[in-house]
Amino acid sequence: METLFQNPSHMGASPNKIADGAYGLYEADLAAMSALHVGIYGLLPTAYDGDQSGHWIDVDGIEVKQALLGVSFRLTAPSGFNWIYEPSMYYQEYPRNSVGRQVWPCGSGSGKMAIAASTQVRWQECNFQSEVLYGFALKAMVPDFSPSYGANVFYLEVGYLGKKVNTCGITKAEPCRLLDSPNSRMMAMQVEAPLVQSLRQCQIIYQTRRMSAENTLTVTFFLVTALSHTGNGLRIEGLGKNAEIKFTCDEYTTDDQGSILLVERRIQADFSGGTVGAGLGQQQSSASSANKIPVAYFQDTLFSPDGLPYKSFPADYQCNADTTGVLIFAVRTRPFKGPGYYRFTIPIVNLNYDSASRDTFRFSTWMDVLAEDYQKNPLDIGVETEGFEILSELTDARLVKFSSAGTAEALQIEREMRISTGRDDRPGYPDAPQKNVLLFTMKLKDTPNVKAPGKLP
Repeated sequence: METLFQNPSHMGASPNKIADGAYGLYEADLAAMSALHVGIYGLLPTAYDGDQSGHWIDVDGIEVKQALLGVSFRLTAPSGFNWIYEPSMYYQEYPRNSVGRQVWPCGSGSGKMAIAASTQVRWQECNFQSEVLYGFALKAMVPDFSPSYGANVFYLEVGYLGKKVNTCGITKAEPCRLLDSPNSRMMAMQVEAPLVQSLRQCQIIYQTRRMSAENTLTVTFFLVTALSHTGNGLRIEGLGKNAEIKFTCDEYTTDDQGSILLVERRIQADFSGGTVGAGLGQQQSSASSANKIPVAYFQDTLFSPDGLPYKSFPADYQCNADTTGVLIFAVRTRPFKGPGYYRFTIPIVNLNYDSASRDTFRFSTWMDVLAEDYQKNPLDIGVETEGFEILSELTDARLVKFSSAGTAEALQIEREMRISTGRDDRPGYPDAPQKNVLLFTMKLKDTPNVKAPGKLP
């Protein structure tokens, strides 16, 4: 197949112009139906909320211009959304959140409705009357994550079993004949599905893995649900050895009038404007601290994976690092800038022992992230991202230096070593640079137990 469907309204002057929209060839696009939509009522993953009965999904606003008799209909959900196999319990012949709809004209009896491959619900005999709004509701299991290797869309097809592409019942003045409808591939459409409430694209990038070293972590994440109300927040928790990492927040103090002053900006991110600490009292940052507040951080890599700038933190976000291994950002008075990519850097000190285990960091968002019972009200379900090893230091490492004095025997050995290794410390000239070979020595703390590919130069 070179195309998925063709729509006369999209052709314009070129009769060969085509557009993609659903499986197979179809005559028209359901998008012309302005009332058509698919609504999902509950986007928390089923595995988290434990409700094995699934969440209701409404398909509403299907309307044809001419009667279609005996046609087939198929709805295909995004990968991971599995329709419930007991339609007698989890199916309604009208949308749950609309009024004035006619009963779904396809029925649910034996031989009429079927679920295939978990993601498809099919009807073989539907009788649509002209200019009547139809819809139905069905329950499905919500996956842990929205698909990333396939389209996150619902496909709707009227006439998926048909073998002919024609305008029967859509653009022709005369209605479809009973024998024409079942064989016609009339309409198709894809409807974008909302994202499942799970954090996405969480990543931690380090600068060094050396034990006890000062390190800077660059943290990125994608919010699905906006942090828009006071107390909404993001929780980053180290697991395994990462639970021992001590995070630090920005440092504040107060003046004699009780106004909050920024002492040191430790967490670097894009901010949404206004003065830091807005909503906490009159901001009176000193010049030394003000120059630590970036106007636009990461200028060299400002754009996120979706090609748009990273979204900014609110200027008065609340940070909490009271618990070792846990970093929390919470909304104080200003919301985060809606769903999308965020990015910040934070300084840490690596653990004071070596470890080959990367372990993980868990990202999650909550309605009241600072409350003791915060786990009762999730926003986006947490995901874990890989950490990094901690490497021990070499006990000794240096550049080999040749002696300029010594016995005749030592000087002879040095001369032979220079010749054999190509070492030449003489200066070069602008038009004739001097090539050299540097020799290093090192002393390992432990004997390596992993064989890595490659070779020394």
